Amino acid sequence: MQSGTSGTPCARSRLLDGKLQIWNRPVMPRGSFAVAVLYVKESGYPYKVSWNLQALGLTSPAGYNFTEVFDGQHLGYFKPNDNFTCRVNPSGLYLIRATKLP
Repeated sequence: MQSGTSGTPCARSRLLDGKLQIWNRPVMPRGSFAVAVLYVKESGYPYKVSWNLQALGLTSPAGYNFTEVFDGQHLGYFKPNDNFTCRVNPSGLYLIRATKLP
């Protein structure tokens, strides 16, 4: 467990022999999260990754509205048992805002 800049804990999960990291951190509004998918490999092709929301602590039964942070693209609505899939470029970052639904 790492600590964010405001002292809020960040959780990390390492996958794929240390080449991929998934970080999550609580953000406002309460129950929402920022999720960062980091592909640390420096060469090659974009990597397709799938992860389960519940495995990262996104457990609200109402679900979440996913938005890609850099371009503001709406990615969809997801429930805790859903998997989310994205592609991450080598040395790239995919940043998501998971806003808890009411």
